[in-house]
Amino acid sequence: MSVKKLVLFLLILSTFAKAEVFLISEYNLDSRNTALAHSNIAFTSSSSSIYANPSALRYLNKKALTLTYGSGFEDLYLTNAIYIHPLQDNLGTAAIGISYLNYGDFDDTQNNSTYSAYDMMITLSYGKILLPKLSIGGNLKYYQSKIDTYSSSAVGADITTLYSFWNDKTRIGAGFYNIGYQLSEYIDVREDLPTTFKIGFSNKLDKLPLEFGAQYNHNFFGESWYGVAAEFKPKPKLKIRAGYDFSADDKEIGTSNNLEKFAGVSLGGSLIVGKFTFDFSYKINGELEKEYTFSVSPDLQGI
Repeated sequence: MSVKKLVLFLLILSTFAKAEVFLISEYNLDSRNTALAHSNIAFTSSSSSIYANPSALRYLNKKALTLTYGSGFEDLYLTNAIYIHPLQDNLGTAAIGISYLNYGDFDDTQNNSTYSAYDMMITLSYGKILLPKLSIGGNLKYYQSKIDTYSSSAVGADITTLYSFWNDKTRIGAGFYNIGYQLSEYIDVREDLPTTFKIGFSNKLDKLPLEFGAQYNHNFFGESWYGVAAEFKPKPKLKIRAGYDFSADDKEIGTSNNLEKFAGVSLGGSLIVGKFTFDFSYKINGELEKEYTFSVSPDLQGI
């Protein structure tokens, strides 16, 4: 990666990031979350709920596995695996997610060599019914971040809730995310985790297979933002998704002579083929490079 690309890369990260470190916690970890612009805290449950709202896991009553690969700016790439496991005797639903975000190779001109940078996160998740219309959930997270020979780690937690009414047509979700502590510092520098309070709603229409919603995210140490999203199901095995992140409207990098703007549009879809569900998302970043995320979920029924 050239010096010019490195500068652009760091500018992009600082623009999108809600905190200085452990960017993976707010990244596009699977196709559905990405396509819905991270505005699905109250949407219909899926494996994406492990990151969107673990309280929603209580609606999942069978084992599930989702594998994701994502490609971003320059040679940035993401891999992610999610496993969902309902517990017996109505004890709730547990899940685990393992995420790895590689920022690519960078040139060290001083030593005539290259070095890499990455983030890794392990998420243990749980959701349970508290009352007939109310569920609670949470995540325990371990973060590991490395740049060249320097590394840092942290632990964090998410605490969430989900309330449904009108025959589950409407839901309200809320929670605190990334409440934690940095265990080891980056060269004697301690940073805050991207601690955020999120709240949102979703609504399913009666006469149209459409679910839509909105979400507000208040970041305690960075920029707050809000977004809207919709999921349309024209066929039993087909879903179409779209989302918009309004925080991208006023973001731009560069100079007056060469100004590159961001956009907030995300698109995606889901298709069931045999015993596999394929998800795809396409995040439009204005004049910058597009981001793609692809997920596959095999049917684990009977395993």
